Amino acid sequence: MEMADLFGELERRNMGFIAIRPLYEGILTDERAAPRKGDRFADPQYAPAIAKRRKIAEAFRNEIGESMTAFAIRFALADPLVASLVVGLNRPEQVDGIAKAAGGPCPPRDVVRRAQELWRAGW
Repeated sequence: MEMADLFGELERRNMGFIAIRPLYEGILTDERAAPRKGDRFADPQYAPAIAKRRKIAEAFRNEIGESMTAFAIRFALADPLVASLVVGLNRPEQVDGIAKAAGGPCPPRDVVRRAQELWRAGW
C-alpha cells in the first residue's frame, strides 16, 4: 500500500514493481488474529499495527473469507504492475500455503481501490 501512489508513474514508464512484505511483518497472517502471550506482537509497540489489522479484517470481512494470509497475498498480486512478490517465511510448511494463496483469484479492482482510499485516509 505504501507504494500504490507510484503505480501510475510506473505504468507510464512501462515498468513493473516487485512487492515486498505483503504480510506486513506477519501481522496480516491467520496466526495473528490475536497476539498470544510471549508473541512479539503482544509488545505494546505493535499495538497500532494490530489495530490496523483489526480494521482491515472489519472493512474486508466478506472479501477475506477464511484466510487473512491468502487475502494479503492475493491483494498484493491484484495489480498487473506487480511483477513479483517477495514473502519472508519462517517455516518450510508455510511455503505450500503461500503458493496456494498466490494461485487463487485476486480481489476485484473495486476492493483494491477501496483499500487504497482507506489507507490514504489513515484508517
